[in-house]
Order: sequence, then structure tokens, then C-alpha cells
Amino acid sequence: MRVDLAEAFVTQPPASGGVLPDGWDMTATVDGELTCWLRDTAGRWWGEVRIRVHRGDAPGAGGMRHVWWLPAHAIRRR
Repeated sequence: MRVDLAEAFVTQPPASGGVLPDGWDMTATVDGELTCWLRDTAGRWWGEVRIRVHRGDAPGAGGMRHVWWLPAHAIRRR
């Protein structure tokens, strides 16, 4: 499955002053592993996913592994 981090984490526009090249890329779409689904009290679906987030200046490097509950609209089949 694929996770669209920009859909999962809605953020403010970047601060003026340019880009931080060694920051984590929270706008990427990354591969992941979906482990389960659940519904919240409002009936929305959430998926528990295992993904790697990469730095902007090192997208091919190992990245950092995370396990998160993310909204269903940010999770897609490959």
C-alpha cells in the first residue's frame, strides 16, 4: 500500500525563509504495510501503518521507521 503523507498530515504553508533540505519530507507518498483497520467514535476509518519517512536531502537513504494510525483517505492500494 501507499501512504500520502501530505493527505495524512495537513500542515500550514511553509514559513518564509526557504526550504530546510535536511528536514523530514512529510509531503511524500511512501510505501508501507497496513496492519489493521479501526473506526473512531464518529465512524471514520483509520489504518495502522508501518512506513519509513525520509529526509528531503536523502530520499534514498534508510529513513526512519514509524508506526502510525492514519486516516483512511491517506492510504491507497499499490
